[in-house]
Amino acid sequence: MKKLFLSLLFGVFAMTCLAQVTKYRATSFAFKYQQDNGVWTDWTDWKDSSVLIVVNFDKNVVNVYSETPQEYDIYDSSSEVTTDSEGGKTWELKCVNEDGARCHLRFRKQSDGQMQLYVDFNDASWVYNIVER
Repeated sequence: MKKLFLSLLFGVFAMTCLAQVTKYRATSFAFKYQQDNGVWTDWTDWKDSSVLIVVNFDKNVVNVYSETPQEYDIYDSSSEVTTDSEGGKTWELKCVNEDGARCHLRFRKQSDGQMQLYVDFNDASWVYNIVER
């Protein structure tokens, strides 16, 4: 019985490690942007959302199925996980959107366990609170 349990546990672990596609569901989002005078606005209030987000490392792409679908081609995923002063951990992907504009996608897990996806351009940023599906 113990061998069966260990085999099953190893199988589940191996399947999780080999999974190259991860799906998330956004529960809310907020955004900010850079005004004409160069000053950034404050983050908006959180708005409810149920957007599907699919990260596919086999194809090096992140799809966000929002009202306006977003596709980000990953060109560099080599950054290390960093820890901020609040205890949150962040992993950054360098990407290009469908228009060829460079951006950064940041996956952040707060110290309380809440996960977020930030989409950062030079003049606008938005963030989704996400849960793994």
